[in-house]
Amino acid sequence: MIFSKSNDEMLLNLALKNNLDMDRVLSAYLVCGDQLFMLLHIFEGQDLHIPSKRRLNAANAHNIHFIEDDKRVFADYEKYDSLEYKGKWYNVVQEEKKILNHWYLPVIESTGEDDGGTADN
Repeated sequence: MIFSKSNDEMLLNLALKNNLDMDRVLSAYLVCGDQLFMLLHIFEGQDLHIPSKRRLNAANAHNIHFIEDDKRVFADYEKYDSLEYKGKWYNVVQEEKKILNHWYLPVIESTGEDDGGTADN
């Protein structure tokens, strides 16, 4: 997912200077929003070692899918809710966020169909 907005240049420079994958930097920005830059200032000059998914018991950023929801169909969904979208089941990772003038719902693919809230799109 690549954006053609003014923030792209700043995120691209951040990725290049730190030898980071651009898609992962964008994923982190979509999840954290402007808090990402605050975190970078807090940890400036320090080496960060992020534990694996298994140790954190959390989804990897590169496994997260973002459902664009400008119509706010999924506005009431909360973390751990399940939903059906375009024939696939997903688990919600975090509540919707407005980033770069669009609403996104971060989700991961579900391993099984849950009886949580569903929506057809």
